[in-house]
Amino acid sequence: TETNGMTALNVTYKMGKNLKLSIWDYIADDISNTIYADVVYKMPVMKGKKLALSAPYLNQSEEGRKLAGTIDFSMYGAKAKIGNKKWSAYIAYNSSDDSSSATRSGFHNAFGADPAYTSSIFSRNAYREDVTAYKVGGFYKIMKDLKLVMSYANYGQSATSAGNSPNPDYVSQNDAYELDTVLVYKPSKKWMFKLFNARRLSEYNGIVFERRQNHYRAIASYTF
Repeated sequence: TETNGMTALNVTYKMGKNLKLSIWDYIADDISNTIYADVVYKMPVMKGKKLALSAPYLNQSEEGRKLAGTIDFSMYGAKAKIGNKKWSAYIAYNSSDDSSSATRSGFHNAFGADPAYTSSIFSRNAYREDVTAYKVGGFYKIMKDLKLVMSYANYGQSATSAGNSPNPDYVSQNDAYELDTVLVYKPSKKWMFKLFNARRLSEYNGIVFERRQNHYRAIASYTF
């Protein structure tokens, strides 16, 4: 099927050094129209430390011939972050709308965007219908080249069914969560080593089988 592709528009406004407002509009011809707005305000709260407050809004609706089917989704949130080069901590919140059953679709994320403040390494539950999500996290520099990064995200039960199964039990059974722990070692500008663990529980846990993960991964990267 042919379409006229995708058009992207962006406007960014800065008021002084501390306030920035950005608005994007992504129009995928015959598929969807996605509007995203983000406002960020930064202010010093003590010597060497800044507090950053931010809030996003995401709205996606169907466009043209609706090649991706029915799309009707919106999400908003907030985030507060404080820290410096030695350490940082934040708390974030997202809430998605509860559309009627006829238009319940979630976020159509065909282009890899991830504006939700509560996304984690594996989990994107914030983009499902009728979800309230929270996330806390931060980092601490143990040494000059060694950093510990941790986060915990909790996703409330969504109104999105698991696949297209006609089985009425294929609905959310519990809150989902993900706990991520990452150790980052960067001995030089070119080399970086990461060791991480992700523990998560699916909101569909217990349907047919246990849906729980305890995942380890090691990554070594070299920049040319």
